[in-house]
Amino acid sequence: MFNLYVHFIILLFCYQGKLLCKRLDSLCPESAPHKHYVGFRYAHPLTEDTLQQMEEDGIEQCIAFTQYPQYSCSTTGSSMNAIHKFYAERSENTKMKWSVIDRWCTNPYLIKCFAENIRKELDQFSEEKRREVFILFSAHSLPMKYDEGALCQLINGTFGTSKHPNPLVNCVTLKRQAPVGCRDLQLGTWDPKRERLRKRIAYTVQVGRGDPYAAEVGATVQLVMQELGFSNPYRLVWQSKVGPLPWLSPATDDCIKGENSNYSYAVMNTHLCYSQLCDVIVLLSDS
Repeated sequence: MFNLYVHFIILLFCYQGKLLCKRLDSLCPESAPHKHYVGFRYAHPLTEDTLQQMEEDGIEQCIAFTQYPQYSCSTTGSSMNAIHKFYAERSENTKMKWSVIDRWCTNPYLIKCFAENIRKELDQFSEEKRREVFILFSAHSLPMKYDEGALCQLINGTFGTSKHPNPLVNCVTLKRQAPVGCRDLQLGTWDPKRERLRKRIAYTVQVGRGDPYAAEVGATVQLVMQELGFSNPYRLVWQSKVGPLPWLSPATDDCIKGENSNYSYAVMNTHLCYSQLCDVIVLLSDS
């Protein structure tokens, strides 16, 4: 199922990329032809492989365009770190000039897109019931704190045992040279099969260090409701919690249960944190 999901994302990105390049060729003929590349942190094609392909293709100018509207050190920040690491470890110089679009949570077109989709759904209700529909804006949650020792033991397969007396040795180190709030996790011994776990672990070092993600999600919600004229009751909720530690709350599933009991009509769930249509799969599986 996961491989099918990734394949679908790649197809969607390629389609989006072709449309974007076609539009850029029309708007900016002086820099045409434009070409898109897709790179992932934890699935193929990996960021490092994509960067190597771009170098081999002789690309001279590149715009790193994140597909996360809201910035987080564990998502967009992690990708920026991967690009920096690739060139820091590369012996050859690059001719590429880089620009970065690292967030677009308040972009007017994004706001209008969300608002228009919500209006289409609201139009399915009768006029007298429409304004009573409760809108839930759901975004991927992040942990509020973490336990380095437990995480390290989990990675090494010794969670809940005494086989690893000093779990922090040669296992989890914080990159001290990275900006505060954007410190990545570095693992001494790594099994590629645990890349998805590494992604979850990367989430756990951010919220208490000033990561702007939650605030930027809130900004998106505020502007969407402003575009809608604050026509309906609404709430920002969080999904995809993993493990026992406290995460951003309230949880999407808890709110759906609660609001369904308090409102006589419907609760409409709007997924905010990714721009891809395919992330509705995540929304439906979590809610």
